[in-house]
Amino acid sequence: MPLVEIALRVSGEWRIIAAGRPADMIAFEDEFGIPGPDPESGKMWRQVSWLAHRLSAPEVPFAEWVESVEDIAADPDGLATARAAIAEAEGRPLPAPPEANGAGVGAEDADPFGRVATGAGG
Repeated sequence: MPLVEIALRVSGEWRIIAAGRPADMIAFEDEFGIPGPDPESGKMWRQVSWLAHRLSAPEVPFAEWVESVEDIAADPDGLATARAAIAEAEGRPLPAPPEANGAGVGAEDADPFGRVATGAGG
């Protein structure tokens, strides 16, 4: 199952969440008709936001939740920026780049079951 990593900044704090559970990816496909966020679709940010909302705050209405998000990233550069901010806030060395295995797996801050790494940053 593919792993989709998403970095969110809410209240000045970065979090990295990861979608990979079958239930999340099936719900995504039911909603959008494709197996995962598609950068070529023209709806990438809507897709990524929808998935992040499902993983982090499904009890809050989407429109309300998305207003609280200061920044969101699902691209390698955005994820690297978020990882660096988290590491800096936690006082640990910058993380090594994810292993080049096609899915971004290898980053210690992401988890395929939606558990969250957090850190303040800017």
